[in-house]
Formats: sequence, structure tokens, C-alpha cells
Amino acid sequence: MTVPLRTTILFFTGYALNTTAHELAHALAAYSLGISSTLFQFYSDIDFTSPDPDPRVLVAIAGPLFSLVFGLVCWLVFRKIRRKPAKLPWLYLAIFGIGIFFGNVSSTSFAGDFETAATALNIDPTIRLVITIIGLALSGVFMYAMGQELVKWAPYGSSRPLATIHMIVLPATLGTAVVILAFSPMPAQVVLGWMGTSLFWLFAAGGASVAPQYATSGGDFRTRPLEYLAAAVMLAVVRVLVQGVVIH
Repeated sequence: MTVPLRTTILFFTGYALNTTAHELAHALAAYSLGISSTLFQFYSDIDFTSPDPDPRVLVAIAGPLFSLVFGLVCWLVFRKIRRKPAKLPWLYLAIFGIGIFFGNVSSTSFAGDFETAATALNIDPTIRLVITIIGLALSGVFMYAMGQELVKWAPYGSSRPLATIHMIVLPATLGTAVVILAFSPMPAQVVLGWMGTSLFWLFAAGGASVAPQYATSGGDFRTRPLEYLAAAVMLAVVRVLVQGVVIH
């Protein structure tokens, strides 16, 4: 029980922190342009009053670009930090940050922040489709690589299937369920969309299933008090944002 509890908590905290920061980046970009917004748990309602496309583009790309930078910084911290128990949270943060960026690239043709920017800039649909295909490919490759990294953190002595279940299958399924409950209410299409993006964890499972190393870096899987605290704080933040926070 120790392993799925910790990985589920880290999954939820990593997703909630990245999503909140992503939406806050939209709101702050709007604020810097003198535009009011209302920040919710899964989106920012920006009060655009001008037909000028430039503010829409800047506000739209602020979220994904922040996610990319944040994810890369977390990855660097993960690589540099020496205390093994403290490394895994940074890995989950990095995965969600970079993953959110690639997810927005993947949805350029039909939804999301880059779709908003592409529509405002009147980018040709064919070009959008090419960007989407590239984004889907990069998302798959990235999650495949992260599966190979995550599986190393299974408890020592785990078989490859058990390591994959501990580090990929259980966090993705249980974590997704916790996220949906914590972020509710959400429109059905948003829930379905989020569950759809969760399918990219299948690439992580694929990477884990052929990883040259597994269960080599795990060890003590007790959930740390700070990890419980971080999850509680993010749950409180999400529930506050359900009501909306005006930024102007």
C-alpha cells in the first residue's frame, strides 16, 4: 500500500501544481496587459474587450511556455539533487510541466492554447495539422522516455511487470481518479478530454516494459510529511479556485 499511496499523492500534487501555475500564467499575462481575468481550477476566463489579436496570442502562449520552462527547471533539479527520497517529486513535476506543453502543441488543430493563438493569427489549417502531428509524436516519445525513467524508482527487487504497475499503471489510474474528484465540477467534455490525454501514459508503460534498468533507484517509499502537506495545500487551492478568483 505504501508505493501506490505515495505515487498517487505525487501524481495529484504534480498535476495540480502544474495546472494551477499554467492557468495563473495566463491570468498574469493578461494582468500585465491591463486585462482582467477570473482564475478557475482548470481554466482562466480572460475579459478581452478588444478585437486586437496580439493580446489573445500573448495570453494564450503564456501558459504553455511557462509549463515548458517550469518542467525543464524541475527536470534539472531532479538530475542535480542527491537525496534519493526527494528526487521522485521533482520527476513528477517535470513530467507534467513538459507534458502540458507537448499536449498543447498536440491540440493545435482543434483545442487548447496554441489553437487559440493559431486562430487569432489565422494560421492555415494544414500548418496546424502538421504542428499537431509533430506534437503527438513528441508527446509519445517524451512519455516513452519518462516511463523508462520512472520504472527505475520502483521498490528494490520488483519484477519488471510489478515495477511498471507501481510506477505507471497505479499512479495514472488512481491519480487520474483523484484529480477528477478534486477538480470537480467540470464539464463532461473536459473530463473526457483529460482522460483522453491520460492515454499517453500507455507510452510510458511501453517504455517501462523495455527499459534496460528497473527497480534500481527506489528504496524507502514512505510518504513524507511534506508530501502530505503539499497535496493538502494543492487540494485547498483547487477547491478555492472552483469558485473563481478575480485578477484585475
